Amino acid sequence: KHYSYPSIPQLRNFITDLKLRAQYVGKDEDGNPKYDESIKLPVLQLNGTVKLHGTNGGISLDKGGEYYAMSREQILSAQVDNAGFFMFSQKVKDYFYPLLENIMADYNAANRDSIHAVCIYGEWCGGSIKKGIALSNIDKTFVVFGIKVAVDAKHKDQEHHSIWLDNSLLRQFENEELGVYNIYSFPTYQLEFDLNNPESSLDQLEKITLDIENECPVVKELISRGHGKNRNNSTTGEGVVWTA
Repeated sequence: KHYSYPSIPQLRNFITDLKLRAQYVGKDEDGNPKYDESIKLPVLQLNGTVKLHGTNGGISLDKGGEYYAMSREQILSAQVDNAGFFMFSQKVKDYFYPLLENIMADYNAANRDSIHAVCIYGEWCGGSIKKGIALSNIDKTFVVFGIKVAVDAKHKDQEHHSIWLDNSLLRQFENEELGVYNIYSFPTYQLEFDLNNPESSLDQLEKITLDIENECPVVKELISRGHGKNRNNSTTGEGVVWTA
C-alpha cells in the first residue's frame, strides 16, 4: 500500500489554520462554526531544518514483511523509478530492513493499535536530480527527516491513521558509506512565534531563510567531508522547513 508523505503548507496558511483551531467554540443553531476572537492565541516554539531541493522518497516495511520504496505519488519498481531512488532503496535494504523491523516490534509491544506499516521519509537529492543549485555539487544522497507508523483508521473517511514517531529514531539510519544522513545532524533553528503578534517574528524568519538561500549549510558540510565537489560554483539553498 502506498503511504504518501503529506504536503507542507505555506506559513500564512499554517497561521490561519491554528487561529481557527484555537478560537473555535462550537456551532450555531444552523450548524455553522463559531469563533471567539477574544481567546488568546498560543506562543509556539518553532523548530527549523534546512529545506533540500530534490525529490521526496519513502521506504516502507509492512506487517507482512514486504519492503518497498515510494515516491510521493506511487510505489516504485525497477520499471517505475524516481531519479534512481528505487535502485538506492535496494542498495540499502540489508541496512534499513532490520532497523524498520525493530521499530515496528517496539511499537507493537508498547501500543494496542493494529500496525499496518512503518515508513521512513526523506529527500533524495544531489547529483543530477536538480541542476544549477548547491545540491548538484554533492553525490546523490538520502537525507531522512521523518518516520511514522500507519495504524487502523480512527475515522470513517480515513484509509489509515498516521502516528509520527520521535525524530531521535532517525539517528540510527545515518550511514555515510551508504549516503544516508539525518537532517537533524545538520544546522537547526529555533524561533519563538507569537500567534497574537506574528509580525514580531517575521524579520528573524526572513533572515534565517535568506542566509540558507545564500549558502546551503548541508552542502557546505558534506563537501567539507569529501562527499562531492564544486561542479557549478552554486551555493544556493532552498530555505527552511518549520515544525511546531
